[in-house]
Amino acid sequence: MRIQAMFTIILIGSIWVTLIPSEGSVSNEVEISLHYSFSKPILETISFYGENFTRVNIEGCKLYGKTGEPKLPVKPIRLLLPQGKAVKEIHVETGEPIKLAEGIKNIELGDKVYPLSSPPPTSPPSPGYNKSQIYPNSLFNSIGIQYFRGFPILHINLHPVQYLGDTGTLFYYPDMSLTIETKPSNISPLYRGLDEDKKAVMKKLDIVDERILSTYQTSSFSGERFEYVIITTESFKKYNGTYDFHTLIEKRKADGLSSTIKSVEEIYDEFPGVDPQEKIRNFIKYAYENWGTNWILLGGDVEFVPVRMLWDIDGADSQLASDTYYQCLDGTYNYDNDSIYGEKYDGVDGGIIDLYAEVYIGRASVDSYEQIENFVRKTITYESSRWGLDDYLKNVDSVGEYVWSGAGGWGAGYVERCIDHCTDYGQDTHGIPSGLYNINRRYERDKRYDSIDLIEDFYNGVNLINHLGHSSPTYCMRFNPTKIASLKNTDYGFWYSQGCHPGQFQAADECIAEAWTVYENGGFAAIMNTGYGYGSNTDYDGPDNRFAREFWDALNYSEEKISRLGEANQDSKEDNMWHIDDGNAMYHNCYSTTLFGDPFVEIKGMEDFRADFIWKPDYPKRGDTLYFTDLSLNADRVHWDFGDGTSSDERNPSHIYETEGIYKVNLTIYNSEGRSNFCIKNVEIWENWPPISIPQPELLAVDTNAISFWGNESWDPDGSIVDYHWDFDDGSTADGITTRHTFADDGIYHVILTVTDNQGKKSNGSCEIRIDQHTPPETDAVIGGEHGKNDWFISPVYISLSASDWSGVKKSKFRIDNGNWETYRIPKTISTPGIHTIDYYSVDIWGSEEDIKTEEFKIDTTPPTLKVNIKGEKQQGWYINPVEIDFDASDDYSGLDRIMYLLTPENDEWMEYKEPLSISKDGRYTLRVYAEDKAGLTEGKNLSYTFGIDLSPPYTTYTLTGDPSPGGYIIVDLKAIDNGSGVYSTRYSIDNSMLEEYNAPFKVTGDGEHTITFYSIDILGHIEPKKTVSFTIGETPTITITNPQTGLYLNNEKIISLPITMVIGSIDVNCEFKPGFLSPEKVIFYVNGKQKYIDDTPPYNWRWNDHTLGRKKLYVEAVFDGKKVVDDIVIYKLF
Repeated sequence: MRIQAMFTIILIGSIWVTLIPSEGSVSNEVEISLHYSFSKPILETISFYGENFTRVNIEGCKLYGKTGEPKLPVKPIRLLLPQGKAVKEIHVETGEPIKLAEGIKNIELGDKVYPLSSPPPTSPPSPGYNKSQIYPNSLFNSIGIQYFRGFPILHINLHPVQYLGDTGTLFYYPDMSLTIETKPSNISPLYRGLDEDKKAVMKKLDIVDERILSTYQTSSFSGERFEYVIITTESFKKYNGTYDFHTLIEKRKADGLSSTIKSVEEIYDEFPGVDPQEKIRNFIKYAYENWGTNWILLGGDVEFVPVRMLWDIDGADSQLASDTYYQCLDGTYNYDNDSIYGEKYDGVDGGIIDLYAEVYIGRASVDSYEQIENFVRKTITYESSRWGLDDYLKNVDSVGEYVWSGAGGWGAGYVERCIDHCTDYGQDTHGIPSGLYNINRRYERDKRYDSIDLIEDFYNGVNLINHLGHSSPTYCMRFNPTKIASLKNTDYGFWYSQGCHPGQFQAADECIAEAWTVYENGGFAAIMNTGYGYGSNTDYDGPDNRFAREFWDALNYSEEKISRLGEANQDSKEDNMWHIDDGNAMYHNCYSTTLFGDPFVEIKGMEDFRADFIWKPDYPKRGDTLYFTDLSLNADRVHWDFGDGTSSDERNPSHIYETEGIYKVNLTIYNSEGRSNFCIKNVEIWENWPPISIPQPELLAVDTNAISFWGNESWDPDGSIVDYHWDFDDGSTADGITTRHTFADDGIYHVILTVTDNQGKKSNGSCEIRIDQHTPPETDAVIGGEHGKNDWFISPVYISLSASDWSGVKKSKFRIDNGNWETYRIPKTISTPGIHTIDYYSVDIWGSEEDIKTEEFKIDTTPPTLKVNIKGEKQQGWYINPVEIDFDASDDYSGLDRIMYLLTPENDEWMEYKEPLSISKDGRYTLRVYAEDKAGLTEGKNLSYTFGIDLSPPYTTYTLTGDPSPGGYIIVDLKAIDNGSGVYSTRYSIDNSMLEEYNAPFKVTGDGEHTITFYSIDILGHIEPKKTVSFTIGETPTITITNPQTGLYLNNEKIISLPITMVIGSIDVNCEFKPGFLSPEKVIFYVNGKQKYIDDTPPYNWRWNDHTLGRKKLYVEAVFDGKKVVDDIVIYKLF
């Protein structure tokens, strides 16, 4: 009977939560009950692949559907279990379902997602579910438990809608009651009990129940603490420069974090592990548990701080370089102890893999002192910039390229959903706020751009870049490492890209993410994929964009209160946990999406606690009243310093300046947690405001060198412009509101117009002129596809041409394998295996033609052929002579690389095949073998061959127990082992009597000598040679101390004969039990009546290390068949 009294009932919107103890106390079993109410589903017609489909939506629900299965609303739930509890059972109760509609044959199905590098299909997926059964067949699915700092978080999806495919009928449940029964469980070893951890877990839950939280006891951290740790090499740790890792440590200390550096050499010496990666992870666990560490910077490229390769559970990469291994610390990430880490069920106790982070990780992928200087300098420079003073912090580039033809094919459609509030596809996110930032949309869908335009953006300063387009380890957004190395920008920004492999740092000397963060200029941080980026062929709900949207949401949604890169990147993964198992590259993205940069850095303008303000009027004079408006986030109180010696504590004050000048207005904000933040802006007060210079044309690219300029759009806020002066950036100048200038050479010119007003104030403006009479375009070819080994592609490849030119590209031409020239319009797909070449060039709008470029690429999509030959003579399914095994393989395109085999239990690791195998040892074997070509394609990996060998007879052993004293008995126990076909029978005789079938241990009595004869036969008829064992009944067992005897012993060596026993130092106590054919159950050693040691295996001995003085009685006792025999000796211990 359950106790019916409820502790509490909480109403959360349409959710009722009750917590009920099972019979007994709360500490035994706890039952969690929740009630949900759902509004009536809304049906809408959507179109893709040229067909109409029905989509089902419910307010407050998300859409979930595996490939080929109905895509229906689900209600994701993540809740905290009480401490020391695990899930016992989950129940869902409903009323009768309501029929929503019938005859709906084209229900929306979950689509397959595609790497951005691969052209998607043009037809919808085939249904992959049983239409004759209700779908889904359960009203919930449990994603499993994820542990965050020892807190178990249960993920469940409720299914309020079901569909019957045969009739096209939709049902829904307006009310659902969820009950979770718990059972006692071990407390996670990663539970630290810190109050900060409890506050952190509350932000991750859909339902916060104080009674469940109260089961977790908290305490303050004791001992030395290091919240921030850099892991690097001993050499990098010792490096002393202008901007070294110690400089960054001092910056973090100034930020209020206790910080330190630990070298990998120290870690390898001090911590256990099967390889360097496991040792580093074990250190991070130690630092998390014992130092209170929350932030880790990995200070080195892969050859200095190694990365763990994780299994690509649901993506097209076979394995992924992923620092997730270092931040998600539950379990070993290799539960089945094979050679593959990060498989789906490599989590705690074989559960789902751990994807909730205990610490936040970023990587400074440096490989030299110079790169350390660059990384640290750019990081600190960015952190030192001030919102309100550094104008570039308001600049954002949103960059979307052409990906493929058809739905989901424009990068603009993805990145645009990362801006402002967006609820598309059931995902509610708050993206980059257009009201706060100046967003420059570089969309190929709308207008062509090239790398020159982006370089101009960088020189003007960009805080953030959000990008989707074709990429590779050394190409992204029209940049390669060489172009990044040539950048001269001094304002550093953050770059998020959804492209394929620009963060694949183990595959290139310097991948794009590394070049961006460790070269002299570029940016201070990046989040990029180590694997493929994925899009959608039906809409803009691509897997990568789900993570990108949640990343920007973490930084911009006030309820999240996240502002640091490492935590925001991790939050994007945890917020997608609800559909981690939908098969659409969600695990892949958790592993692939990698932070290159310091995880503690806050994005400017997206701080969770930030001071900001504006004022009116825009052009104030002496004596005008300025009205200040506080735009700060999460401030409990404010303080204004107006820069003229006066201040105010009002939220939105007004102020009058009596004299001209530039005043630094400082707004400082405070909150209840003791934090403070400030924002300084320059407020200008002038009797005469300077004019505004607007030179035209703003941007012009032409093939002529004579250009007309005009400045009549310039204006003055409080007077008139009386002078116009032009500087043409080539040493020439001119005056006048309009002018014309002839440039001598091709180039990009920044023309400056200086205007002067009627009171002598001046200001400058610039325009960009590109003269392109003789300079041809520059074209890059991106050849993408699934990368194999040795530069082979193991899928059809796409070829994307990207041309840049000062004035503009008219066309790009290409040909494959010396075929006909074609005009490039959309990426070209090549699927024919073999070695190919592409020739290409571009022509600008003025006819300048680029020299032809040529690149080679190799395609092999066909695995090798493999033949396995297992030869030998069989009897009853067993080989009865040595087995000969040989393999034969070939490959038509890239060529055969190797044949690998694993023969268990003969060997426990894969071996390369060199010559035929001969196996003659009895046993049952499992053979796995695969052939691999030079492209990395394999044949046979999923196949296994099982066979047995039986060449030998069984082997029979005996055990004798009992009491051989006069009138006693001996029990004989025979055990036969056959590693082949198995034991058929065992036979024995006593004292040359007739042979009998052995079925169970038998007793032998009668004083005197006895002989047992025995042997076994296996199923194939192999007969073991007869064996005998003899023993005597009538001899009383004894136990004798054989060492020490009389004499003087020094450190276990007898040095003098004496009539007594004296021992100095340690001594080995040895005993002998007789008769020798019998073993006692145990031998117990006593000193002065106190038990010291038990030995149950001959020879019987004990090292006596007692160093106390005095007379000691050493006593030994042998136990057998419920009886005891003893021996003793008096020993004088001198030390």
